[in-house]
Amino acid sequence: DVNNVLGLLKKINPSSSNQTLAALQIEDYLKTHFTVYSSEYDQLKNIDDILKSGLANVVGICKIYTILFDACHINMQLVLTCDRSSLKFDPTFESLRYVSETLIYCPDQNIFINPAESSERWNMIDYNYLNNGALFIREESIGNYKTGIGITGFIPANDAAKSVDSIQVSLLLDADDLSNVHASIDRTLSGYVCGFQNYFNLFDSDEKKGLLNDYIKLLGSDSKITNLKITNTPYKVNPVLPFNIKADAIVYSLIENAGDKFLLKIGECIGAQSELYSNSTRENPIDNTFNRGYVRTLSVNIPQGYKIANAEALDFDVEFKHADTTYCFFKSSYSIDNNQLTININEFYNQISMPATDYESFRAVINAAADFQKVKLLFEKLN
Repeated sequence: DVNNVLGLLKKINPSSSNQTLAALQIEDYLKTHFTVYSSEYDQLKNIDDILKSGLANVVGICKIYTILFDACHINMQLVLTCDRSSLKFDPTFESLRYVSETLIYCPDQNIFINPAESSERWNMIDYNYLNNGALFIREESIGNYKTGIGITGFIPANDAAKSVDSIQVSLLLDADDLSNVHASIDRTLSGYVCGFQNYFNLFDSDEKKGLLNDYIKLLGSDSKITNLKITNTPYKVNPVLPFNIKADAIVYSLIENAGDKFLLKIGECIGAQSELYSNSTRENPIDNTFNRGYVRTLSVNIPQGYKIANAEALDFDVEFKHADTTYCFFKSSYSIDNNQLTININEFYNQISMPATDYESFRAVINAAADFQKVKLLFEKLN
């Protein structure tokens, strides 16, 4: 059985100099060539049957991972946990409900693998398993006898800097024709904010079109999109490249005329935002899905003969810190150079779980983004 599994290494050809890459290459191959079912049939646990049929259950596929990782000298542990959206792992209370999900952890590389889900690759397990307790089981040898030693531990939250939605928008205003705005859009998505990337090519043309419209029509539903280009789909094992969408657009709803003045709805260029304006008392703790960041760079030409009367409305600096740790923030600043307005916006969420007592501080950051989305710039003619 073991020799048959080791034969897969010739097909996988894992890196001999980079164990992290080797682990991801093995994962990629197994998830591409084997299907994992939630079933207890004996054939799905038997290695020979798995290699013949390409079908396995979690127990069977973990056997394959163990053999291949051992051959590549990759240390691994089994991890048993649960979906925190329905149940938080409690290390003080024994229950099978807390160990309903099986993961693989490579401590030397600090990567997690969900062997049962083909869409979860490249150290991106379901975010509902992050920021949760777990039972980590490592192999222990006593003479020729091998056993597993379990110890409770914690699956950390993801790094916000690796799950970023980055938007660059350039707007071209023509004072002689303010019926529309010409725009170029460059949007890059990485990590958990781009959970669809791995299976994007499985969508039919209508599904792709609908998804891309949702991501590129952030300036307005009336945007007329041209020159749409996408790159980096699906994932590549090395390197993991972010999904990128570029397009040009003509938008008709960003300008409001007011006599010899006009308003530019610049805030709408960051897309729709969540709002937490209700003043009701928060009873439950805060539990975000995953850590993430939003980076936006907006540039606008100031038409000749005009000035911006309220540029200071673009300044935002709202931050929630706990001791010396920044939990989340929304910051926006601007500069004007040679009649070109540039706005830099950064919004990051670095903490998944917070007590209800932190709600007001958290809410202030969420609402800062919502407030920016409502900003309109007033363009006036120069005297």
